[in-house]
Amino acid sequence: MEEINHPNQIPYHLIMDEMEGEISVADLQELENWKAADPAHLRSYQEILDIADHAELLTVYREADPELAWQKFKPSIPEEVKIVPLHSEKKSGLFFLKWAVAIVVVISGALLLANQSGWIGSQTISTGKNERQKLNLPDGTEIFMNANTTISYHKSGFLKARNVELEEGEAYFNVIHDEENPFSIKVGDLNVNDLGTSFNLKVEPKQVVVVVNSGKVSLEKAKDTILLSAQDRGTFNRETKQMSFAKNNDLNYRAWHDKTLHYEKASLSEVADDMKELFGTHIIFQDAALKERTLSAYFKDKTEAEIMNSIAETLRLKVTKRGGTFVLSN
Repeated sequence: MEEINHPNQIPYHLIMDEMEGEISVADLQELENWKAADPAHLRSYQEILDIADHAELLTVYREADPELAWQKFKPSIPEEVKIVPLHSEKKSGLFFLKWAVAIVVVISGALLLANQSGWIGSQTISTGKNERQKLNLPDGTEIFMNANTTISYHKSGFLKARNVELEEGEAYFNVIHDEENPFSIKVGDLNVNDLGTSFNLKVEPKQVVVVVNSGKVSLEKAKDTILLSAQDRGTFNRETKQMSFAKNNDLNYRAWHDKTLHYEKASLSEVADDMKELFGTHIIFQDAALKERTLSAYFKDKTEAEIMNSIAETLRLKVTKRGGTFVLSN
């Protein structure tokens, strides 16, 4: 790894490795530290990405073939349309039209190519089943992605417009607040706007749920707006398009992120739901009445086996593991 010897030295080698998708974990961390050290570093980083955008387009443009582009475009011109030369020289209006078509074709192709390669347009990050990932945005904002989650954003222009789209799944956001450049998340018809905060955002089949951990968040749908404060829970009904809010009563809304479970007289049925979401654990109650037994407990960074054994000991139950299933009985 080549070190950055001077604080103002631009680490071109790290930026190029990142753009080519060949940067190591250690080098990526070094690059993130450099960007976070000084706002001027972020601006230099953005300028380099912008230059890369234009260089990509220029490369494609220089390889343009106006005659080939014209031959592809010509069949789409109606027969009754007549091309009138602008000058009597051989390089008539047809000549310039061919180049105009070539430029359109080149730009369209270049934009498509750039979008696919992540230079322009959306960059999409997805997690699979039982996979979680941390995403560091160019402004220093952290996004912790739960399993089966897809997020997209414009990498090259992000510092100019901090917009993110949560297409599906669940994520926890630690947003770097900037009053002059707001942070906004699009979820279908709903916009979730940061007002200096950390929060959990979950897309469910019938609703979108936002729980604010600190700071404030606004939910916007058309002309309607709801302001949420710390420990508020906002809900957007995806069928009726209605928004509502209340105080959050779910102590474990971000258990998947911080590996913490906290219960105050919670039913074992509720505990089983949390265990399934956090670990994929399947719990069978030998007696249906056990589902209504209540538990008060606190678990931090515990394995599913440790939690199940603690539940059994606290409530004087028996726990048996059969394959990937836990059985609770009297």
